[in-house]
Amino acid sequence: MKTATHFCIKNERLFDCTYHIVNKKDGESHGYNFVVATKYDIDWLRNEPQENSLFQNTVRFSQEYINYLCDSPVPVDLSMIASLNSPMSLDVYWWLARRYSYLHERQNVTWRQLAAQFGSTNELRGFRRSFKHAVAEVRRVYPQARITCGRQGVTLYPSETSVTSTAQTRHLEHVEVRSQKSREKINAHWFSVTASTGKGEVYGSLEAFSTTDAQMHLDGSVGFSECPVCAFDERNRVKHGHAPAVNVSLF
Repeated sequence: MKTATHFCIKNERLFDCTYHIVNKKDGESHGYNFVVATKYDIDWLRNEPQENSLFQNTVRFSQEYINYLCDSPVPVDLSMIASLNSPMSLDVYWWLARRYSYLHERQNVTWRQLAAQFGSTNELRGFRRSFKHAVAEVRRVYPQARITCGRQGVTLYPSETSVTSTAQTRHLEHVEVRSQKSREKINAHWFSVTASTGKGEVYGSLEAFSTTDAQMHLDGSVGFSECPVCAFDERNRVKHGHAPAVNVSLF
């Protein structure tokens, strides 16, 4: 009964939360307020399964809260979360995961700023001690987190996120594509291709596009804007749709 009551109080506090997100700059203030849930009906003490219960547990999240979660997702590692034992360490992990998702340069945060962000009601010395213990616990499961605790506050350094985000994956894929294109450029040369309308020359490599692409380029059977041969090197553009061979000087 004690455990169920504690679980009840903890989750009801979440459903009763109101978020105030404020961004203050020189001469400007921007704010956004929303509640987590607009309505909830939960029987915490009922032991029978939901399918046999006459009372259905429901929580209706506010649309603003749903939009916030969809617009600002932060991937987390559930195995890391399961390894953390204290509420403060969980808060620190979530805080770091969020910060590292957009941090690109070193950032300093004072102890007073941290206490305000974490909503601590403890005196500053007690909060600082609890925060340091939590950081030590988080770093045991998340060693990539680069954070130092000093007398004035903490310093965050750009670090790997605990889970690779979609944006990071796309960036890595983009870098790989650019690297591949660079390798293809290095191996490029002029080679002859026989198309349906005659024989012509194409500058590129078989790694960059297929013989079929080169033939369609010379025949003009593919649109100029969709032609991978033209996109590869601008010297191919004057030959688009012109199959007869032309003497071309190499450079």
